[in-house]
Amino acid sequence: GVVVARTGIGKTAFLVGIALDQLLRGQRVLHVSMGHSVEKVCAYYDEIYADLAHDQELSDV
Repeated sequence: GVVVARTGIGKTAFLVGIALDQLLRGQRVLHVSMGHSVEKVCAYYDEIYADLAHDQELSDV
């Protein structure tokens, strides 16, 4: 599939959420970004995972 929208709409956050779901299910994920540095993408994963863990009251994150 393809996700297309103008800048600032939340495409990366949306796709990171889908990727995290797949990772938590034991699947592999390949994230290719043309507009963000590796550090920025890692920060997205860290932030969204922390939010998910907090919402689910998970420990050891």
